[in-house]
Amino acid sequence: MPNCIFCKIVLREIPSLIVAETDQVLVFKDINPKASIHDLIIPKKHISDIQSLSKQDGALMGEIILMAQQLARELSGSQSFRLVSNNGPAVQLVSHLHFHFLAGKNLPDF
Repeated sequence: MPNCIFCKIVLREIPSLIVAETDQVLVFKDINPKASIHDLIIPKKHISDIQSLSKQDGALMGEIILMAQQLARELSGSQSFRLVSNNGPAVQLVSHLHFHFLAGKNLPDF
């Protein structure tokens, strides 16, 4: 999507602090962190939101969950973390499926 900020990050057109990457998933630092560790996990493929997922995206979603496990081991040194995703224009600031990985100190309440 030409106007999607996350697609531009995937294409390296917009700089970001990359944390981890696979062929299908990118992880980068949130620019407005809500916890001591606050990263965004996104599919490189543009998917607008959870409602836009198809059955063919099942493996991709599994890879996103496995990435959260990896981040917990490597970054937080703990099994405790939050994985949060909003859905739809009323609550989703960027229309590209993304998951907030929150860990460490000062986890926000939901």
